[in-house]
Amino acid sequence: MEEHLKAVEVQACAVSALGAFVLRGAHRKSMVESRGPQLLLEAMRQHPSSEPVQEKGANALRLLVKDSPEAQALLLKLGAAEVLVHICQVHLPSLGALSAALHALSVLSRPWRAEQPEPWSFAEVPAKTPSCCKPEILLATLQRCPESNSILEPGLTLLWGYLAKEPSASSVECARSATAALRVPTASAQTLAAAGGVLCVTGAEAVESPGAVVKLLLKAQMAHPDQRMLQERAWEAVLMLLRASESLDEVQGKLLRHLVQAMMQHQGPLQWIGCDIMTLLCLPDAPNAAEHRQLLMQLEAPRLVAEAMKKNLPVPEMQDSGCATLQCLALDQVNEGELEQLEDVTVEALLLSLEAQPHFQAAQTRALDLLSSFAQHARWTLARPRAAELAVAALKRHAEDATLVEIACRLLWRLLEGEVSEPMDRIACTLLDLLDEAPSLSTRTFLLHLAKRSDDVATRVLAANGAQPAAEAAAPPLLSLQLMERLAQRRSLRPALRRVGELWRKLQEALSTAEDDEGAARTPTPISLCVCGCALLGRLACDGEAAAAQASVELERLMKQIEASDDVELQSWGFLALQNLLCGSTSDAQLRRHTAVRLQLASELRRAVGPAEAQRRVSLASVFFREAA
Repeated sequence: MEEHLKAVEVQACAVSALGAFVLRGAHRKSMVESRGPQLLLEAMRQHPSSEPVQEKGANALRLLVKDSPEAQALLLKLGAAEVLVHICQVHLPSLGALSAALHALSVLSRPWRAEQPEPWSFAEVPAKTPSCCKPEILLATLQRCPESNSILEPGLTLLWGYLAKEPSASSVECARSATAALRVPTASAQTLAAAGGVLCVTGAEAVESPGAVVKLLLKAQMAHPDQRMLQERAWEAVLMLLRASESLDEVQGKLLRHLVQAMMQHQGPLQWIGCDIMTLLCLPDAPNAAEHRQLLMQLEAPRLVAEAMKKNLPVPEMQDSGCATLQCLALDQVNEGELEQLEDVTVEALLLSLEAQPHFQAAQTRALDLLSSFAQHARWTLARPRAAELAVAALKRHAEDATLVEIACRLLWRLLEGEVSEPMDRIACTLLDLLDEAPSLSTRTFLLHLAKRSDDVATRVLAANGAQPAAEAAAPPLLSLQLMERLAQRRSLRPALRRVGELWRKLQEALSTAEDDEGAARTPTPISLCVCGCALLGRLACDGEAAAAQASVELERLMKQIEASDDVELQSWGFLALQNLLCGSTSDAQLRRHTAVRLQLASELRRAVGPAEAQRRVSLASVFFREAA
């Protein structure tokens, strides 16, 4: 090849022989070391108009690069891409030379991946198309042979790779070429997958008839159900078109059935792409959303989504998309059987998602929100303590996220609802009192391990040090007070007693906001806040002398709240809180009673008495006023 560089026939035979050597197993490393790539490119540059040299040279180059990242890097460095692009421009009428050049460019642009890629990665990624391979050149080659797989497959693959890294002004023409390829009856699965990839990167605005293209994509998927690469890119294109178009109602029912079948058959990105499509069609404002949710429930989509989440725990996209889909499927589920079905198959997946993605706020928010809606039904008893721990962990980790904080507090509030066993710390204190010994470090450690495995929600909240972050959470005032009241009722608020005064200040700030016209629509009514605040003080006053001492500073403010309203529930809870604050034989309790006399609370109470329940509370509290007087 070196001695007869100008002899076109010799060079044609030489490059053909070079390709044959590689095809028959010649060692590529020795071929590279003997300057095979340099001589090959030199022959092609020396005879640019010779069709045999260009076609056989492109074939030899493709064989040399195949399965050899070293040869690929060397040929790119030597300018092989420019030589191949020149063939596409000069030898456009020659189908053989054109096909050889496109296939060689496709192999030369193929990104090298790990031998065993992650199971959740795409089966095929866009090519690293050289910048010299412009869309205009590729479109001309595609139009030259619009029904030949030998042209369509490498041409669309290169076009997809170029558009994926650099937008083009000819996006509409690119989308037209991809759509035309979908209509070819003999198109291969690789050609159809590349067409789907082109549509994904051109965007929905470049597609002229979204409904017709979706039908073509569905047809391609049904023709090749086992081709994972095609399924992934076709469904990705469908998702892109659905997001941009509202006139695809006629294909959505059929689409969902095929989607569920594809998700059952193929793992990987198709799982979260499918979840995104389900979510899009089941959103409350989506056309026929109720019918779509009903259909997906019949197809057991919740179980499919939950299993996909469990198998792809390290993938944030899968967890976020799966939680979003389950949220949409839970909407309007008034049928008790369907709701039970949804809970049974999804609760474990949601808990695993919270554990696997602790730093991904979107997935945490969605999973906690769905668990909060399920917590209203006392079915998944065994998982409730675990859910409480995860909610506390989310509160600690994402305290700055107001939405997540509110959802986590609501979940804790609902988990603490209902009749449950006594908290472990109360049992431990009782046992230690009977033994007449102070708890040693080993005893406390043992009891802490017991508490961390308790089936009681309040005990698990205590063991996870959850009272403090729950008290400090920036949740809405009413929800925060409701949660504190429920924790106090369960004797689980002691670690956060120093926050009681701040909670009352929150109450006062909320009341001030509620009186403002602009904030009235966003803030709960003053009555509901006062009732909950008084209930909290009443619970705290029953929780030992330490809690009562913290709450006693609010006697005067509490009385003002009672006087300011004639609401029966508010008066009843307020008087109960006063009664509990004034009970006791310690010096602190006596001091509070003297404070009550100084504030003339006895006469104020009598004047405020109206309803029978309030009368009963006043009569109980008056005993302590007489003693103090």
